[in-house]
Amino acid sequence: MERCSAPVQWRSQTEEGHVNSLFDVLDFSDQDFLAFCRSSGCTRPVQSLLHAIPTNCLITYHGSARNISDDVLILADKCTAVSRAADRTDEDYIYKYFLD
Repeated sequence: MERCSAPVQWRSQTEEGHVNSLFDVLDFSDQDFLAFCRSSGCTRPVQSLLHAIPTNCLITYHGSARNISDDVLILADKCTAVSRAADRTDEDYIYKYFLD
């Protein structure tokens, strides 16, 4: 099983570098979030959860009602958008500096 190898410099409330829940990933810095999203070991479990979880999965998290299916969808969509934007930037850089 591939491990999530995204370099995390983020501090949780309990320990540096540890994620206590899936919700914590949305609080990563832009750089760490992109590293998370580009790591298949990190995103594969999110995609599996996205396809397996019921569409209306209500939980209580830190005293707040949350719909975990919506939160997982938001995370997956944000990862897709951030990765695509970074890929476009990478392509633009290659075209500008190496193919001109």
